Amino acid sequence: MTKAIAVKLPDVTSEIAISEKWLAVRDALLVKTAEVTEVAGQEDFEKATELQNQVTKTSNKLENIRKDIAKPFADAQKIIKKVADDAREPLEKEKKRLKDLNGEYADQQRMEAVAERRRIEQEEREAAERQLAEQRKEQEARDALGMDAAPEKPIEPVIPNPEPTVMAAKSDYAAVPVVLEWDLLDESKVPSAFLSFDARKVNEYKREWNIDLRKKLEDDPASGSTIIPGILFRLRSDVRGAR
Repeated sequence: MTKAIAVKLPDVTSEIAISEKWLAVRDALLVKTAEVTEVAGQEDFEKATELQNQVTKTSNKLENIRKDIAKPFADAQKIIKKVADDAREPLEKEKKRLKDLNGEYADQQRMEAVAERRRIEQEEREAAERQLAEQRKEQEARDALGMDAAPEKPIEPVIPNPEPTVMAAKSDYAAVPVVLEWDLLDESKVPSAFLSFDARKVNEYKREWNIDLRKKLEDDPASGSTIIPGILFRLRSDVRGAR
């Protein structure tokens, strides 16, 4: 039987107050500091630095009090976060495992769909080329017989335009955007423009050339390691839970 998880939190104050004494010291200091409008000599410098020192000490005193008051709250936050993280850990582990499995399937479907589309496009190009060749052959025969040229006919593929049979992965419970990402393969090969290695520079490059990179990787996934030496770019289906 599943039992509730209960932890005891540290006692925390329900009210805080800044003392009148500290506020009075602050206000008196503010009056003195307002009188300092310039430092024109050694005597002014001594007075101004003394005031600066008093202001610093007074301000730091309240900051130390604040830290003491806030510590139990910070401790309680840490305890709450750890309890929640521990309770969520098996779910997060399974979420990652399922995400990886779903991503592998979505990637396979995407690559098969791309391959099928290329095959269909290639068949259509070949059909159009065959039709052109037949038209040229027919015209050469007419020329040999001294016949007039045949009326021009629109060039259309002679094969049907089939519907794709492989579809991208879809689910009512998840969105499947194809994200562009990269991994560091060999830092020694990374161009100096991206060194000392800074992921922000790579991400800026990725944003600037996003469309071109996607097309290149779709046409040739193996090219992902040649775009920036030492870094691997790839397309990956990122399965995200529906909101």
